[in-house]
Amino acid sequence: MSWFSQCGWIFAWTLVVSDVIAKESAEQGNVMPQNSWLAFDAAHGAAIAVALLLVGSLIYLRLQLSKTRRQLKKALAQPLPRGWTHDELTGLPNARLLQTRVQQRPLPGSAGAVVMFQIREFEQVNRLLGYQHGNLVLTQIAFRLNDLLEKYPQVLVLESHPQLARLAHVGGVEFACFVDLTEQTHLADVLVRDLLRAAPEPLMLHGGVIDYRVDAGIALMPQHSADVTQLLQQARMALHQSRWHQLAGNMEESCVYTPELTQFNQNRLAMMAQLQQAVVQQQLQLDVQPQIDLMTGELKAGEVLVRWQHPTQGLLLPKQFIPLAEELGILYPLTCWVLHQALDVLQQLHQAGEQIQIAVNVASKDLMQPEFVEYVVEQLTSRQLPPKLLVLECREDALLQDPPRALAMLNRFSELGITLSLDDFGTGYTSLGMLREMPIDQVKVDCQFISDIHRSDAQAAVTGAIIDMAKNMQWQVVAEGVEEQAAAETLARMGCQRGQGYYFSRPFALKGFLPWLRQYQHHHPANSPQTNAFGPQ
Repeated sequence: MSWFSQCGWIFAWTLVVSDVIAKESAEQGNVMPQNSWLAFDAAHGAAIAVALLLVGSLIYLRLQLSKTRRQLKKALAQPLPRGWTHDELTGLPNARLLQTRVQQRPLPGSAGAVVMFQIREFEQVNRLLGYQHGNLVLTQIAFRLNDLLEKYPQVLVLESHPQLARLAHVGGVEFACFVDLTEQTHLADVLVRDLLRAAPEPLMLHGGVIDYRVDAGIALMPQHSADVTQLLQQARMALHQSRWHQLAGNMEESCVYTPELTQFNQNRLAMMAQLQQAVVQQQLQLDVQPQIDLMTGELKAGEVLVRWQHPTQGLLLPKQFIPLAEELGILYPLTCWVLHQALDVLQQLHQAGEQIQIAVNVASKDLMQPEFVEYVVEQLTSRQLPPKLLVLECREDALLQDPPRALAMLNRFSELGITLSLDDFGTGYTSLGMLREMPIDQVKVDCQFISDIHRSDAQAAVTGAIIDMAKNMQWQVVAEGVEEQAAAETLARMGCQRGQGYYFSRPFALKGFLPWLRQYQHHHPANSPQTNAFGPQ
């Protein structure tokens, strides 16, 4: 029905209502005054006025609706603003365009995978270079990843003009692409391995070299979800899970999402909240494990080990919560707290006339903090402790992430006289040429090379080669995981100077180090490990 017909009906019904009112008034015997025709015409006039008002309103609404339709049609005919579908910083497609392109595939429900990439610890780049230069670095990394994807035609092209883009910037330091798996079901895994190996090539910026690392996660369509937004969330969970395992030392863990990760993620978030409370409620405890001279049986040092006495899960080892502390951003204050407590005990030993070293593990992230050097100096100076009694242990990854910076920081510690130890030696990928330049005083041979050294000729050969190499580099050698007397004897014959493990002592409370030392000295005035009667504790 047209708007003109609707107006006519409204006017007609108004007249009908007026007639009905007038007739009812006459039937009730109401006497009409002399000018009743005026009153009757007034009633009709009022009705007409109301009708005209309604008609005018309807006409106005129809005109506005018609205008709105024309404006909407004009807007739809114009292309969307680029900011709606692209990232302003890198110019790459965003998550919205990625979702649109996936939905526009010829076979929208066919097998595929969302692969997410995340630049690890990029906040350090922003802190060191500033956000403006940090944005330049992020853009360079983004285009490098996008270029590396060109060799895979199965990766969905998101746009071809003004540049060929297969990668989407989905937020922060996260990027994603979509891989068609209809012909090669394991292509996503292959792609991730290739990119994680090729992508972290150092970047040049204003004459400086910038190193970075990339993490990845995979979610599958349609197994995990048919919605791109959901797949991005699942790939992010897989990415964090993969990184968690890497920080815990499990380098071969898969980065593909599984439904169990949802529960894992919830548990991890709960553990994060509990860890923050653990620091306040003093649930963290410090243990120490002695290091014994394999030739004389003397106590030479003790390694400080942090544990978490969880209220429901019991005693948790560092690899179960240190990655959480790193994600929470509380690893540095936690390291400073451990160092403070360790130096308190070292001061007790020193005042008792003992020249025993205390070893503290330092994460690569903390080792690179310029303020950490000042904190160490301040703590040593305030207690009047010889710097050589403090041993700082770091893993090889501290040297790999930023070798020039690592060398500069280690040189500062070395110049102060602090002993530097390389933990888990033999398990990393640091080149000997790089290690030769580092001011390392000591290496700790990982327990995987020690456990069967007295039973396996092959393991003995490998461990012997590691010890010989370290001795040629003039490094002191500490063997971890010594659990049997035969292993201690074999290591002593190979020329390994120190041993650490259950054969000598299990870890015990740090505060009890001095009493333990006195008891050990009483039972072992100058024994060799061959006649060690103290045994496992």
